[in-house]
Amino acid sequence: MGRAERDPAPAALPAPPPPAVPAALDSVLRGLESDAGGVLGVAGIHIESGRRIEWNGSELFPMASVVKLPIALAVLERVDAGRLALSDTIRIAPQEVRPGRSLQGAGPVTVSRLLELMLRESDNTAADALFAVIGGPGPVRDRLAALGVDGIDVSRTEGRMLSDWAGLPPPPVGRDWSGTEFYRLLDGVPPAARRRAAATWAADPRDAATPVGMADLLARVHEGAGLSAAGRRLLIGHMRRSYGDTRIPGLLPANTPAARKSGTVGATTNDVGIVSLPDGTHLALAVFIKSSDRPLAERERAIAGVSRALYDHFTGLRRWGIVRIYL
Repeated sequence: MGRAERDPAPAALPAPPPPAVPAALDSVLRGLESDAGGVLGVAGIHIESGRRIEWNGSELFPMASVVKLPIALAVLERVDAGRLALSDTIRIAPQEVRPGRSLQGAGPVTVSRLLELMLRESDNTAADALFAVIGGPGPVRDRLAALGVDGIDVSRTEGRMLSDWAGLPPPPVGRDWSGTEFYRLLDGVPPAARRRAAATWAADPRDAATPVGMADLLARVHEGAGLSAAGRRLLIGHMRRSYGDTRIPGLLPANTPAARKSGTVGATTNDVGIVSLPDGTHLALAVFIKSSDRPLAERERAIAGVSRALYDHFTGLRRWGIVRIYL
């Protein structure tokens, strides 16, 4: 009997426990979770030092439109490799216009414009067009794996995610419901069926992420991993101009740079981004809320409170005790 047969492989070491949250910050996060009216997930990484804060950091949360960030990374990988050009023109058919936030209508549009709309305006039509161009979820998963990021799943189009959330019947094979079809069919879904579908959607591991996985991805984005210098500038530039300033930037000092991607579907409200700190260092921050029973504005204020609490923690301001006064 050879040695390899006699000695079994050593068992994998258990994952290290998440870093302890200081008591004062823990108290603030508990209060903000209560304000959010649902389950709060947070991960923050001080990129230059590697220091971390986690709150429900390993729990899965629906990404909603945060999924557009990993899609953008897969698109830019193809641009950098010369397999796709920003100047390439894509033709959007009327049936490919999606429900939800969609500024892009039918007609010809460049890859560059689709990226801009997807990242700055969270355009669902633009996202699904680019998802189709790169070949669906496979290339996105490959990009995440190449970056060494775990805890993020990308499986469905924006159109399919929305129809699943709303409880619509499955669309014909090979396509999704258009925006027009979506709203017509939605009228026929009873409220109880919508609620059941939304609950199933919220628990679905597809198109979900852990806060830790997303913060790790943001740190890799900041470092420029897997991106050319031009690709990173383009991505960060669009994220810094992402619409809406009531979530991560909402309580930060005026003019604090934040490159972000938000997401909202039903009881889910998220924002993730890279925040520049006063000393020139950076905070990768992922804040997710699921199963909330509060109005959107209250969830957004809770995200802003989390952002300010971690900003203060990593800058040493220690103003956690007054965060809730801002709310």
